[in-house]
Amino acid sequence: MTQPSFDVLSYSKDLESAGLPRQQADVIAKGIMTMVAQQFDSLPSLEHFDAHMERIDQRFEQMEKQTNARFEQVDKQFDVIAGKLTSLELLKSHVNLHTWMLGLITIVLVVPQLQRWFAVV
Repeated sequence: MTQPSFDVLSYSKDLESAGLPRQQADVIAKGIMTMVAQQFDSLPSLEHFDAHMERIDQRFEQMEKQTNARFEQVDKQFDVIAGKLTSLELLKSHVNLHTWMLGLITIVLVVPQLQRWFAVV
């Protein structure tokens, strides 16, 4: 892994020009360089990153398969419900037919009988 770019000499000179003694500026600059290098070394490697991304991709693929399977189940349930609704529509049309037939029977048979019963002579 490459080391970060950090100019220790330039930083030491900047510290010295700010009023620190030369020896103290050098120690501070070297300490910061060591700290930056340690932090840089603790970063994950590209191989580690790629392996982690591969695991994430596998999890997403698994979740996608589960989601697709669930949607297929829901689609099947909707198909069953649609079939039942079609049956209900057919039943509704039969009920409407029977309602009209009962109305016709009422008009033809019951109304004349009621007229005879309540007829004014």
